[in-house]
Amino acid sequence: MSHIGIIPLIESLKNCKAIQDIDLSSNAIGEEGAKSLTHLLTEKRNLHAINVCGCDFSATSEEGRQFVAQLTKCQDLQELNLQYMSVDDDSLLVLCQAFPQMLSMRKLILGCNSIADIGIERLVALLPSLKNLKKIKLPQCSISSTGGLNLAEALSQCPLVEEIDLSRNNFENKATCLFAALAQVRHLKVLHLRACGLGVKSESALMEALGSWQQMEDLSLSENAFTEQYLLKLSKRLPHLTLLRKLDLKLCGVSDSVCKSLANVLGCCQNLEEIILSWNRIGDDGLCALASSLKHMRRLKKMDLEKNQIRVKGAEAMAQALSVCLWIKVISLWGNLLTKDMAEKLHKENARLSF
Repeated sequence: MSHIGIIPLIESLKNCKAIQDIDLSSNAIGEEGAKSLTHLLTEKRNLHAINVCGCDFSATSEEGRQFVAQLTKCQDLQELNLQYMSVDDDSLLVLCQAFPQMLSMRKLILGCNSIADIGIERLVALLPSLKNLKKIKLPQCSISSTGGLNLAEALSQCPLVEEIDLSRNNFENKATCLFAALAQVRHLKVLHLRACGLGVKSESALMEALGSWQQMEDLSLSENAFTEQYLLKLSKRLPHLTLLRKLDLKLCGVSDSVCKSLANVLGCCQNLEEIILSWNRIGDDGLCALASSLKHMRRLKKMDLEKNQIRVKGAEAMAQALSVCLWIKVISLWGNLLTKDMAEKLHKENARLSF
């Protein structure tokens, strides 16, 4: 919705006395809309949730800074989403001033912004005061290894934290210390560390930390450069994550050998619903092994195997296995080494095979 339409909508919210949640995400609010929204906040101090993710006004503009300043007075906030809002260190410092009073804050999303270590330093000083914080997302910022370590140490002092997303920040230099700190977040259920520069230096620490996350439900380590030896060890650790629902190993160098090892253990993960193994090096041998183990994955709904090295033999084995695993909704094989005619034939025989 453009700012021409959004401004009357925002103005109308002033008459909604019981309103507690505002979600204007992905709308073209503009600077004029930001002014109206700021004025609305002066009258709605008891809001519980505000989502302006992807709105086209910047937190660094004059109107944006006034909006952030007004946010600091909404002390009943439980959820705040400022993703894709050009939040920088200065605007984060203003926001942080209010955190000690926002004792009900449960979900904080600040990803895809220009937050560097200066802003993180202020944030980590205040995080322990957010005793009800459960979810924090800071993907694709400008956080260094030092900033990431300080953030992890602060989060270990937040007793209820369940979900952390630090994807697309590079933690290569201090990954060992980072995982030692994250291991102290005992109730962690969701951890996303996509494209964080993880690899040989961090493998031992990550393996040790996995032993601490007994409640893990959603683990994403995609787009990191792990060794095959580590991936084999990881596969053997997975059965200990008894509550795991989603596993993302996209673009991690998963080979046929690793895939066979995964096939041997994934059936033991009784709650597993989604597996992402796209953009790897899986061929027919690995896929045949996975196909044989499908019958043991009784809660599996989706498996993503796009852009691997799968040919006709593997695809036909998966099609045969899928025919008796009626609980599975989709297995994606797009971008593999199959002709268009073969892909169409297999999809026609079983529409749950996606190409």
